[in-house]
Amino acid sequence: MRLLAILTTILSVATPLALAHEGEDALSLWFRSLTNAEGQSCCNMRDCQIAQARLVHDHWEVLIVPWEVEPRWVSVPEQAILRRENPDGRPIVCRTPNGFIRCFVPPAGT
Repeated sequence: MRLLAILTTILSVATPLALAHEGEDALSLWFRSLTNAEGQSCCNMRDCQIAQARLVHDHWEVLIVPWEVEPRWVSVPEQAILRRENPDGRPIVCRTPNGFIRCFVPPAGT
């Protein structure tokens, strides 16, 4: 039951955000501008989403909700953290379906 509640919450927030990638408004353009330290795109229009994130001691963790296993907190690799403006304000993670974190934008003001 708890897993269903978490999935419902994430989908209700992530679906509009995923669709926002496709527009021509400022937020959509910002999402498409996200690149990692090597200059590679962080997403393919559906890989970035609002994240549940927490700062633990000196590193970030995000809650990853895979389809077939329990949600788990995953440490964000230092090279994946993008230290730039965040017009959405909430933490954003760009990851592969299996949980590999490509990019992470911390919440505004951190």
